[in-house]
Amino acid sequence: MRLKYTFTAVFMTALCLNFSSPIFAEEEQASPAPAATPAVAEPAAAKPTNTPEEPAPSAAPSAASPEKSDNKDEQTATDALAPVKEKLVSPEQEKMSSELKPKYDRFTLLNSDNPEDYKRKQGIWISDSGNGRIVYMKDINGNDFYSLGSAGRDIGNFLNPEQVWVDVEGKIYIADRDNNRVIRVDDVRGYNWTEKTGFSSPRGVAMHGKRFIVSDTGNNRILIYDKFEAEQPMVTLKDERISDPGYLWLDEEGNIYVCCGDYPPGGRIVRIPHDLTVPPAEWKVYEGQGLSGNSFAPGQICITDDGLYITDTATQRLIRVHDIKGRNVWEMGTYGNGVNEFIDPMGMSQDEEGNIYVVDSNNDRIVRMKNIRGQEWKAYDTLNPIFGLRSPRSIYVWSPRPSLEEIEEEEEAAKKAKEKEKKKDKDTKDDKAAEVNPDGTEKPKFVPNPDGKGAGFAL
Repeated sequence: MRLKYTFTAVFMTALCLNFSSPIFAEEEQASPAPAATPAVAEPAAAKPTNTPEEPAPSAAPSAASPEKSDNKDEQTATDALAPVKEKLVSPEQEKMSSELKPKYDRFTLLNSDNPEDYKRKQGIWISDSGNGRIVYMKDINGNDFYSLGSAGRDIGNFLNPEQVWVDVEGKIYIADRDNNRVIRVDDVRGYNWTEKTGFSSPRGVAMHGKRFIVSDTGNNRILIYDKFEAEQPMVTLKDERISDPGYLWLDEEGNIYVCCGDYPPGGRIVRIPHDLTVPPAEWKVYEGQGLSGNSFAPGQICITDDGLYITDTATQRLIRVHDIKGRNVWEMGTYGNGVNEFIDPMGMSQDEEGNIYVVDSNNDRIVRMKNIRGQEWKAYDTLNPIFGLRSPRSIYVWSPRPSLEEIEEEEEAAKKAKEKEKKKDKDTKDDKAAEVNPDGTEKPKFVPNPDGKGAGFAL
């Protein structure tokens, strides 16, 4: 498993299908950043084989070429991000935004001179797969719209990105499926672009504390690392029930929910305990019990206070069940592009108020609703070439994640438990050593007499 770091200048994606411009230039060590477009960096990884035909990218964003370190598995720049020398959004993009605003007044671009404004911990993150980019919006209305990437195989490119996840620090993780890698960036600009390779068509990613989880879909396995930077997984899970693993979800305890299986014949959701020593025979499985019809192809599961919500691409519906056993089933939705209708619903998430967000993939939209009844239905959909989505796949808004303080407390408790176990093992070894003579024979044990009157040595 290889991990590459690229501390690059950051680039904003082509906001229009035929328009893009560099928005951030890395400062040279001896002179200010040149006004010219910097060179595009070398590919972060060798081009994978047996992948679908690469779509033609829009005008490619650019990045400063990083210096290569002696370590072949690590690529870093010598300096951190250079100070901002110009606006993060170019004058051309400002002009375009200004001209379009009268027509698309409900949308606003995220445009700031302060890099801290791009480090978002709240909002909506979307894998806009058809456009080969990741989209950020502050809310369902499209405010503070910002996009990262374009179609391709290099730094700053994605090919059919799938699940997107955000950790407690605001770092973004993307399963870049057809580039066979997972990308991590520090903010919506793409700063500290870091890629992890060695996967086959990965579709799912998730973080619980520092534990990093990947659906290595092409290899029919789940890989779990103690941290993203780890070269080797601490656990590899491979079982026939998690064949073709897809999107992931985590509950408050850190139990892993995997949407998997082929359709046809049918899919399933598998719950894997946070305690990874639990054998697969004890995993819980939901295969559509209680649903109408015979088809079930789960796209995403989301654990809420209202129950378990599931998108089902086989029947264009949203499902709610009380628990993993499938009790108290409720179904909503049908084929179409209106209210309470879907065409290939895929990703799903929730916000802290309990609202449900669904990626209505082949309707090129995101919908938000209050509950399984579809109350307070609101859709984000537009044909605007800058703000519009094309075959979006995944969405992340919020998940029950432990805080940094809870992570530190958990790590400290684990450290103390490990030290206690180590001391116990040492004491046991010392006790055993004290029971043996120098010549290796066992010393007689001092035990009480059977009649309870005094004690003696057992020979």
